Amino acid sequence: NDFSGPVSSQAVPLNRWVHVAVTVSTNKQVRYFVNGVAGGSWDGTGRNLALGPNLSLADNNIRSFDGLLDEVQIWSVARSPADIQAGSGWPKPARIRWK
Repeated sequence: NDFSGPVSSQAVPLNRWVHVAVTVSTNKQVRYFVNGVAGGSWDGTGRNLALGPNLSLADNNIRSFDGLLDEVQIWSVARSPADIQAGSGWPKPARIRWK
């Protein structure tokens, strides 16, 4: 997998709960959201953005995440900015689910 595109333009605050979302559209446009606010995008055309049997969260061998993940959701569609904004404001119990 090759999610080594540009970093988000929205800073992730330290030492507090933060909602981070990444969407990939069917035409491989990647978008970042931090607490529901758009944080940049990039064109993933020509890159392998598929999820395979081995999923590595928050580490792509170039950048890594130093913190705790509370919840992970993987959707079969790219959620809209409105959907992401609506679900970004409150922590939920930890679970991993596929939609």
